[in-house]
Amino acid sequence: MSKLQRTEVTDWMGEKGAIRPCEACGAQQWMVPHLEDGDKDAAIQLHMIVNNQLTDTVGFTPAMCVNCGNTRLFHIDAIKAGRK
Repeated sequence: MSKLQRTEVTDWMGEKGAIRPCEACGAQQWMVPHLEDGDKDAAIQLHMIVNNQLTDTVGFTPAMCVNCGNTRLFHIDAIKAGRK
């Protein structure tokens, strides 16, 4: 699957109603990371542990409020599934 582009993330956020005022300050402008060709799809990778066992690595992309820095995380697989 090809890399997620910034426009794909923001389009997905708009379709899901995720572009709404910031919970912390009320601003409505968000920025998402730009991933270069050599980067992974996910800007953030979290290792999931169940019953003290590493089960999976899950990727997220952040959306950060331009005004206050409040950050939301969106699961990469949800975004990829929404663009099929």
